[in-house]
Amino acid sequence: MASWEVTTAADNLVSAEVVTADGRLLTASASENEDLFWAIRGGGGNFGVVTSFEFQLHEVGPIVLAGLALYSWDRVKEITSFFVDWVKKAPDELTPALFYNTAPPADFIPESAHGKPFATIALCYCGDLADGERLIAELRALGPEVDLIGQMPYVALQAMFNPLMPKGILSYAKSDYFDDITPEAIDTMIEWGAKKPSPLSLSHLNYYGGASSRVANDATPFAHRDAQFAYSQDSFWQDPSTSDIDIKWVQDYWQAMRAHSPRGSYVNFMADEGEDRVRESYGPNYDRLVSIKTKYDPTNLFRLNQNIKPSGG
Repeated sequence: MASWEVTTAADNLVSAEVVTADGRLLTASASENEDLFWAIRGGGGNFGVVTSFEFQLHEVGPIVLAGLALYSWDRVKEITSFFVDWVKKAPDELTPALFYNTAPPADFIPESAHGKPFATIALCYCGDLADGERLIAELRALGPEVDLIGQMPYVALQAMFNPLMPKGILSYAKSDYFDDITPEAIDTMIEWGAKKPSPLSLSHLNYYGGASSRVANDATPFAHRDAQFAYSQDSFWQDPSTSDIDIKWVQDYWQAMRAHSPRGSYVNFMADEGEDRVRESYGPNYDRLVSIKTKYDPTNLFRLNQNIKPSGG
């Protein structure tokens, strides 16, 4: 988790060294091979092998206000409705997400909460800590069953969730962007969130506002900057014999959410979902990506990815 104040990693890329399909080493930047520079900032590994990145850096922390607020599952509709309204008024310095999850037996979670279902608000606030505390007071006023929000080093936040996924875990996920989350969509989220077959599985609602939403949809291949939310269904399980059940939960959940007018996925969240989903996720930027792909990789050498096929390929 970072801050929507600094927008996406792709927006902060200054230049890259790229080995193309014909073996050339090219510099891609705003002033050199500009079309390739545009394409690699969201087009994945379709255009070459990137051997180095140069990024614009930003001061963060070192102390931020971050963590989790866990609310009992019997309040899930109240908390979800609050979250959807609250984040729309949030400042750029806040990055928030809402999870439907089962509390794991982690050391930082009270034992009394282990194994219980929750609506969990996760956040990182990277601005003035006093301003952040006033903002978080609104969450605390709701009375979370477990309050794990506090000041911590930014680097500690990045490692906070590492122990939650056991080694060797199996996973499957699907997601979509939404212009808004309606009351009807919330009902669907809650209905299917309660049906998860594994205690490790979860679903999460991410808010995508801040500086990223003020960048044009065609500035990079990322075509959903004006979508306010992304909703993801993530199945995690340990027993291979239950794989069909755990995968079906995600597929059925995702299909139920399709009734609420999604607009494509975040490509890094996609599995092998086919050419139509890739096209949908790049939206009106797809044809431009095809043109650049045809220029730099006409034989589709780089195809083990969310593939953008060259013209005639």
